[in-house]
Amino acid sequence: VCSSDLGGKPRSRPLYPLYGTEDMGRLWRAPADRNAPCNVPGGMQVIAFCTASCYTGDQQVLFPEGFVEIQQAKKEILPDVMVLRDASTFDNLKFISYPVESYTEEVRPSWQDILHFKMKSGGSLKVTTNHPIMDESGVVKTADKFKVGESVVHYLHGLDPIQKIEKKGHFGKVYNLAPNTRLPISNVVVAQGYLNGSSYFQNEGEAEQNRLLLRRQLPQNLTR
Repeated sequence: VCSSDLGGKPRSRPLYPLYGTEDMGRLWRAPADRNAPCNVPGGMQVIAFCTASCYTGDQQVLFPEGFVEIQQAKKEILPDVMVLRDASTFDNLKFISYPVESYTEEVRPSWQDILHFKMKSGGSLKVTTNHPIMDESGVVKTADKFKVGESVVHYLHGLDPIQKIEKKGHFGKVYNLAPNTRLPISNVVVAQGYLNGSSYFQNEGEAEQNRLLLRRQLPQNLTR
């Protein structure tokens, strides 16, 4: 894109406008050279926004119906998603159903850098490099900031140490969703069993990524 300053507010994890004709017959790619002019051709308009942090389509997110692959949830437009409830702590995680405000799906398949987390318990998670994930201290941070030996938070079993992180190329679409709430705690969802930030944390929730969302209380029976 030519600029990540949408609506006058710069974003460190921006929404990327996709330009094309109304019938999607043609798409316009902005020049890769930062010194090149960035004039949108006539007949082109913003037809969608691409977000910067997402799941691969096979990742399962917790809905009231149970765990459903995100691509299937988007296809069915499931109306509600399970989110972390206010006043939750590490020793007492609570969840509540919230309406889904929006789903995000790439318009066309493309190559993505995907981080594949493999945990001690055998669990796994596949996300884009700047996808928000909750760490062992209750902070939501981007996937590329995690290291082997640190832990992610399982919604039932507590801390689960990371044994391996693989960066792989992935060709396909990636997906995300946003609950209909601006409360940071209610924008924590469960994907593959682990606490993740919704697409809220890409934009107005950026400031929340470097502070504790949960109290730092880690009973021994929740650690692995």
